[in-house]
Amino acid sequence: MTWEIVVGIIALVGFAATIGGAVWKLSALIAELKTAIRELTKAVGELRGDNAVEHADMKGQIRDHEKRIGRLEGGRAG
Repeated sequence: MTWEIVVGIIALVGFAATIGGAVWKLSALIAELKTAIRELTKAVGELRGDNAVEHADMKGQIRDHEKRIGRLEGGRAG
């Protein structure tokens, strides 16, 4: 083997190690991001459900207040 071949092989191995390391890190990052997105989607779904319940409660309270105000103003509203 000549020195040119040895240097070429070393360069190829270094290139493969560099690309392999970058691919490995990217793969790990993508897996982590998928997990985070899954958890975020679940949390947003729970918040939407909680908000729907709270909004229904608020609408009921508003209706009760409207009735009370109507009675105070002289019985104009229900």
